[in-house]
Amino acid sequence: MKTPSLLVLCCVCLASFTACTNSTDFNTPRAIIQNRQIAPPSIASDTSGTMQSDTATPLNILRRPVITGFSPSVISRFLHLGTVFIFGSNFSNVTQVLLGGVPAKSFTITSDKELKVFADPENTVSGSITVINQFGSTRVPNFYFNSPPAEGGGIIRNFFPNSVTPGSTVFITGVYLNLATLVTFGGFPATSFTVISDTQIKAIVSHEARSGAVGLTSGNVFSTVEGFTVLQGQRNISSFEPSSGRINTRVSIFGLGFQGASSVRFGGVNAASFIVVSDTRIDAVVGAGATGEITISTPGGATSLAGFTFLP
Repeated sequence: MKTPSLLVLCCVCLASFTACTNSTDFNTPRAIIQNRQIAPPSIASDTSGTMQSDTATPLNILRRPVITGFSPSVISRFLHLGTVFIFGSNFSNVTQVLLGGVPAKSFTITSDKELKVFADPENTVSGSITVINQFGSTRVPNFYFNSPPAEGGGIIRNFFPNSVTPGSTVFITGVYLNLATLVTFGGFPATSFTVISDTQIKAIVSHEARSGAVGLTSGNVFSTVEGFTVLQGQRNISSFEPSSGRINTRVSIFGLGFQGASSVRFGGVNAASFIVVSDTRIDAVVGAGATGEITISTPGGATSLAGFTFLP
């Protein structure tokens, strides 16, 4: 008599179950799953050069790095200023940083929101900054890596404010500004200047300054940017010499805004004569004179400075 098909099937299943239970621990598959190493998704570059993840799920997008800014935006091979700080989020698991498309020499994850990156001084180029982790990448533009001019001089990019009165402070930006030996406004030297960094200088506008170009001299290199304006409504006497004199003594008066002067007085008494040498200098001859202020009158107003002594 033939064995029913259902009975044969049951016997086969029972035999298979018995073999599995005799040769396999039920806990083993669970342990293998728990300990299995899951490889991270690979990062690939498309034809446009944009880094992207091959697992662009909503969750992975949220885990990608985010760049909110970086500083400085310009670094220098010549001055070995090769450190860039990158700010953002999701930096804890960053695996690579690119500066201008070139891998950084090294980087330190200072926090989940900050990276300290060291550029490769021989290979870094200007371009974008890219930060990569296992979930994807993010990229921002406007990173600059500069070599100095062949002559080794500074270059002015901009300055602000562009309209000031004498004695005001002007901030100058550019590259290799620490090489500066002279700063000028309209061709006249600044009263003083201070190098804040390789990319910034602050300078005091002198009373002799003129509208025109802001200039920077470093070695044999002279860099200028036009567009500077001195507000000429300001006039003042900065000094005079000699500080004392008798009738017919010639006194040289220095300052700003002397063009168009209509009178010069010593202690309130008109000078015997005067000549406007330039907008910054007047030579006057003492008349009857008196001790007190030297006053110069111009179409725009008068300016005075005390300290003159009239000698009988």
